[in-house]
Amino acid sequence: MRKADARADGHLDVLGSIPPPYRQAVLEQCERRYVAKGKTVWSQGEPADCVAFLYSGKAMSSYQSRNGKTGTTGFWCAGDLLGAGDMGGSTARHMTVRCLEPCVIYTLSFERFNDLVRRFPELAGAIIRAMSVRLRWVSQLAVTLETQSASERICGVLIALSERFGIPVANAPGGSNSSVAEYAVSCASILLRRLAWASVELQAGRYEEFRKRMLADNLAGIGGLLVGVVGFGVIGQAVAQAFHALGARLCYHDPALRDPQAAAALGARSVTLEELLQTSDVVTLHVPLLPATTGLIGDKQLAAMKTGAVLVNAARGGVVDEVALAAHLRSGHLGGAAVDVYSTEPPARDNPLFSLDGEAARRLILTPHIAGVTRQSFANLFRAAWDNVERVLRGEAPLNRVY
Repeated sequence: MRKADARADGHLDVLGSIPPPYRQAVLEQCERRYVAKGKTVWSQGEPADCVAFLYSGKAMSSYQSRNGKTGTTGFWCAGDLLGAGDMGGSTARHMTVRCLEPCVIYTLSFERFNDLVRRFPELAGAIIRAMSVRLRWVSQLAVTLETQSASERICGVLIALSERFGIPVANAPGGSNSSVAEYAVSCASILLRRLAWASVELQAGRYEEFRKRMLADNLAGIGGLLVGVVGFGVIGQAVAQAFHALGARLCYHDPALRDPQAAAALGARSVTLEELLQTSDVVTLHVPLLPATTGLIGDKQLAAMKTGAVLVNAARGGVVDEVALAAHLRSGHLGGAAVDVYSTEPPARDNPLFSLDGEAARRLILTPHIAGVTRQSFANLFRAAWDNVERVLRGEAPLNRVY
């Protein structure tokens, strides 16, 4: 951090720290707004549709908890980037910002901000470097870009930062493992036992008919079934452990297995993808989206699955061919599918999975990329990230460094 960037009040002049060419590019895209003393820049709960630079003046942020208690969360000075706490893909403001004196605010929509990053990759590096003493914001900036389906660009920016400025890049692995495992097991059970389907039938007045059908079809629970886990990393292992606890047998496919002992402890067998698809009652996907995994589960692979098998995709949308999946649900070949991720997010209205109706729709669970998101997982991730911040502030090397 250059000395000129630091202020006597301990704040960092983020706007002033951005090199002039990029700072000018930012300001040209901003809308200028004057806010009088005592007035709010925005209120907690309002739509989060932009970030804002405090160009001049001073402001205070506050937060009201669910029980009605209000507390001050920070004070803001000229050059600060407001709204960083709302850059994690949230749709509502996390805090109220009120001016302590007349303020000039420059606002920039998320769409325009991401467009600037696409046009000037160095801009992201400049902003992150300027904000590097506030490490929690670096993480949330990355999440903002992730919501724009730009995970590859994030990796490129972070690698460049690490190489050019020597900024360590670390992650917080494992924080959402149990949440994803809970999602996979819950969805598999709901689909296997047709519980959500039954709710629709009962509301339509078909109690007797559907109960008879459920009994006649001799629906299975998870115990004793074979669950195939595609991708046996830390998340895949947690999912496998959850199914194992309910009595399922396990197999997995992972050409780059890092922990064979974990697989052995669960009695999980390593098999080819073809064998996994042909023999598993439940197939659950936990792989990253890479060239090798794009379209990994297409029409051929879905056709190879057992009749009545269930597919859970809590990995990445591009791993599964959505057109083919819709066709196999419509034909009745698959017993069901739970889809948490999509080829584009938010998914387009013409996504083939949205066109399903009748029994095909009853065999489908759709969720909005939420498998790993719970109150507990957020707490775990934040705690792990903050522990790493404290390590760095103590002069220690960060844990889980990836670049």
